[in-house]
Amino acid sequence: MVNHFDPASDVAAASPCAKTCRLVGDTCGTCFRTLSEIGVWSTASRDEKRAINARIKKRRAQARTKAA
Repeated sequence: MVNHFDPASDVAAASPCAKTCRLVGDTCGTCFRTLSEIGVWSTASRDEKRAINARIKKRRAQARTKAA
């Protein structure tokens, strides 16, 4: 069975918080959200949360590239 990720699903709007904050500048080094993204999360719409998670995905990929 192939598992396809649906960016419109509720999973795509799930909180990335791991409850282990580690600030690196203005970004959490654990969940990769900026302080402003963390601040608006609780009031953000599902679409806004999806957009934040899409940016987080790019930041994680960039961090992996730098670490390699």
